[in-house]
Amino acid sequence: MLGKQGQRLAVPIDDLRRTDPELAKYVTKNPIDAVSMFESELDRTIKEMLDDSGKGGNAEKQAANTNDKAFPTKTKRYYINFEGNFGRNHVTPRGLKSSLVNQMVSVRGIVTRMGLVKPMIQTSVHYCEATKKGEIRHYDDSTNLAEMGADNSNKATNGSETFPVKDKDGNSLTHEYGYCLYKDSQVVTIQEMPESAPPGQLPRSVQVILQNDLVDSIKPGDRVEVTGVYRAAPNVHMGVTRGTFRTHIISTGVTSLLAEKQKPSLSEQDIKNIRKLSKETDIFDVLGASVAPTIEGHKYVKKAILL
Repeated sequence: MLGKQGQRLAVPIDDLRRTDPELAKYVTKNPIDAVSMFESELDRTIKEMLDDSGKGGNAEKQAANTNDKAFPTKTKRYYINFEGNFGRNHVTPRGLKSSLVNQMVSVRGIVTRMGLVKPMIQTSVHYCEATKKGEIRHYDDSTNLAEMGADNSNKATNGSETFPVKDKDGNSLTHEYGYCLYKDSQVVTIQEMPESAPPGQLPRSVQVILQNDLVDSIKPGDRVEVTGVYRAAPNVHMGVTRGTFRTHIISTGVTSLLAEKQKPSLSEQDIKNIRKLSKETDIFDVLGASVAPTIEGHKYVKKAILL
């Protein structure tokens, strides 16, 4: 992942199931706590690796020396994704029932609608002209799985849901948008594949929330497999919460089924033959004879045909 400059590590849940079946079951049944636990360990491990190699912390230390320490600084985050066989939790949008709420699911479907990539504010910075003081406000994020874990829920983050206009004394605040921290967010709609829908019934769909490095990773018409946490949110109208809940999937990973299908299928014997052929001195004549075996002529004619 680090070699490819990536930010998301894929963990095969089949490997977890072979090593520790209870841990694999915990990931499926309690994905919010599991994602928080795995991402905390991932951040710690990568930080130790970068510190040992002498590459870690230089950018952050330089930013801390040049900027005011009171302002929030954006650090590179790493994310986790579980892939593999999810058993009963591998469903279509039609199979998303209430029994799967707050569980890790894997859903296959077709992308039918894509929303715009919108910045979601995480931390805002404000300045008061009257008191000459600054104020930092953190916001609750119901789509951040790592912050919703049990380990982080006990920490006092002073989360807020409203953007402040005045301070506690009634003085007006100026918003420093350049110092605020944001994250990318996008809502897409995944619809049931036509061949998976029962005859005579309309295909069903589900909304999927893509964040950070997952935004714009797919396009309408793609057949994809989405892995994430199936969540329910209340419908609030005029300050009244209704009994029906809207559901969505907070995605931890997206895989294009079309891209996987188009990959060449090479067996171990095919790879051995390719490596053996690459060591031949007359490989160009062999390739020319395989492309146009009935053409008689000079080897340069075969070269022209191939070009």
